[in-house]
Parts: sequence; structure tokens; C-alpha cells
Amino acid sequence: MSEPTLETLDSFAGAQLRLTVAHSSFEAPEYGAQTETIVGRLWAYEPSQQLVVLETENKSALPQMMQRAAAAAVYAPATLSTTAGAHTPKNGGSYTGFKIVHASSIKNIALVEKGDAQKLSRVVAVDPAARTAREAYAVRKSMEKAERTGADVSELGQAVFDALSKTLPCRWHGTHIIVLDEVVVSGPEYDSERTYVPGLERAQVEALNNGEDVAVPNVERASAKARVWQRVVKVLDGERARLLL
Repeated sequence: MSEPTLETLDSFAGAQLRLTVAHSSFEAPEYGAQTETIVGRLWAYEPSQQLVVLETENKSALPQMMQRAAAAAVYAPATLSTTAGAHTPKNGGSYTGFKIVHASSIKNIALVEKGDAQKLSRVVAVDPAARTAREAYAVRKSMEKAERTGADVSELGQAVFDALSKTLPCRWHGTHIIVLDEVVVSGPEYDSERTYVPGLERAQVEALNNGEDVAVPNVERASAKARVWQRVVKVLDGERARLLL
């Protein structure tokens, strides 16, 4: 069989090809490299759009939470070694990958191995439940990201929030960081000197942590808040030191 060309690609469906393609500047694996080699089985060629699709048999496993039946159904299983119609994912949750290459970027096409188009992964309908599950997951993650991003706060404030939230539950209240729903960290410096416990003066908090008698309502509860403040300040100082602030 002769070497494939763009004009004859349709007759090579399922064959393993080696494409030499020009790098896109934003995805070159090595700076200065002008081409890259992609190996995969020819899954499709669309002449009108000048797109070549290779099935690359990517072995990357899905994230654990995405391996549920509803969510995993939207991924095409790797079936290169099975017959059409058989859908047994390899490696307990690994799925096939695809590379889409524009024909204009292809410098050379070489035939590696003849193939059978019947063994390529087939397109399956997307389960509405799977689509809904992915949509809900994406919306939830987007909302979580929005909640972690302060409105009209400085880069310093966001950096402190991101650092604190790695170890302590945090949320924004305007430009203030609320930690453990007990301690407020305020700008513009967002350091330990700008922390306070609502309802308690700084001197009272420090006195409670020193075991001194303080005339406050519900001393036991106030002492618990003071201990939380002490913990937050310790973490805050450590994170600011790590950030070289």
C-alpha cells in the first residue's frame, strides 16, 4: 500500500498514521521546536473543513467523582482492541483520546500500520442524565470559584484568602475575610493586626488567651472564640511569611 496523502486519506480509515505537524506556539512541548509527531489511528477526515481526527488511545483515567455511571457515560470508552459495539473501558476507567489536526499544519503523513475501521471507537448518544450531571457539576464548581473570589478586593487580599482557605474554612463578606465564622481579617493589609472577633475587644481576646479574668458575658464561649482567634493568627502569620509579605 502506498503512503497516504490528504487526497487518499479516506481509504486509510482505521490505519495507524504518523503525522508530522507544525507546532502551535501555545502548545509546543519544547521551546524552539518547529514540529511535533502525532501517532494514532485515522478516525475521520473532513475535507470540507480540512480536519484530520486521530484516535490516540489516551490512557488517562477519569477523576474519581467522574467515574459514576451517569457522568462517565459522556466519555467515549477506549475500544481499539474490541469489536464495534463492545464497550469495555481499559484499565478500569481509562478512556480513548482524540487529536484534531488542521490539514494545513500537516508536513508529512506516514503509514505505521494497516487498520480496521470497524475497530475504531464509535460515536454514542449522550445520556441526558449524564449531560445533566456534568452541567450540575460545572455549575457547582463555577459557583464555588465565584464564592472564593472577592469583589473589589486587592491582589493582596485575594492571595491571603487563597492561602488561608487551604487550611481553614473561609468566606468573603464584602472586603473582609471571615475565618471559621468567628474571626474577621480586614484590609488593606490583611495581617494579624487587622484581625478581630466580633463582640470582643482585642485586649479582651488577648487576656482570655492568657487565662486572665475578663468581665464578658458567657466567658466560656468568649474563651472559645479567643482560642479560635489565636489559631487563625498563627496560620495567618505563617501563610504571610510563606508568601513573603
